[in-house]
Amino acid sequence: MTQNRWLGVAILMVIPIVMVFLSLTLSYSVIRWANIIVAIVFFGFNLIGFPSYHSSYDRFLIIVGLAFNLLTVWYAWQW
Repeated sequence: MTQNRWLGVAILMVIPIVMVFLSLTLSYSVIRWANIIVAIVFFGFNLIGFPSYHSSYDRFLIIVGLAFNLLTVWYAWQW
C-alpha cells in the first residue's frame, strides 16, 4: 500500500467521528443534508467494494454497513 492509500483509509475512518461531532454542533437543516450525503457516499463506496470481499465475515460487515447507511438516510429524511 502506498502512503496515499493509507491517507485515504485514514480519511474514511475519521469521517464517522467528525459526523458525530457535527451532529452536536451544526443546525438541524445542515446536519440533515450532511448525514444524507455522507451516508449515500458511504453506501456507494461499500456497494462498489462488495464484490471484492470474499469471506463471509467481510460480506456480513459490509451488509450491516449498507443497512445502517440506509437507516441513516431514512432517519435524516424524516427529521
